[in-house]
Amino acid sequence: SVAINGNYVLVGAYGNDTYTGSVYLYKFSESGTAGQPDASFTIDNSLQIFASDPDTNDQFGFSVAIYGSYALVSSRHNDNATGSAYLYKFSESNTNASFTIDNSYRILASDASANDQFGNLVAINRNYVLVGAHMNDVDGDSDAGSANI
Repeated sequence: SVAINGNYVLVGAYGNDTYTGSVYLYKFSESGTAGQPDASFTIDNSLQIFASDPDTNDQFGFSVAIYGSYALVSSRHNDNATGSAYLYKFSESNTNASFTIDNSYRILASDASANDQFGNLVAINRNYVLVGAHMNDVDGDSDAGSANI
C-alpha cells in the first residue's frame, strides 16, 4: 500500500520479515522544471517504522494512510487476525534531516474478535481515522464487514 500527502510518502511493506511487516516514511523534493527532462526527485529523509508488538504474519503495513505529520498503519493479522491499527505522529529535525516518532497509539476495535481483520483498510483526514474490518460479523451476518471511526 502507498499513500502520499504533500512531500511525504508512506509505503507499506507488509511482507517484510516473514510477513511481520514494516513501513517506510519518505520526504521528497522536486527540482528542475516539471514535465521537462531536467525534472528530478530527491529523497530528503527516510525512516523505517515497525509495530510496537511485532509478530510473524501480522502484516503490519498492509494498508497505510498519511495526513500532515500523522501516519496510520494497519496490521490486519495482529493477534490471531483480530487486527489493529497504529497511529504515529512524526516530526523532523532540520539539523540532521531525520524523522522522529513523537507519539504512537495502537487502535483496537471495540468489538474485536478473531479473524475480523480490523485494519484491512485505513484512512485518515484531519482529526478522523477510519479503520475497516472486512471480516467482522455484524448483527448475525458472518463476515459482513464494518468500518470504525
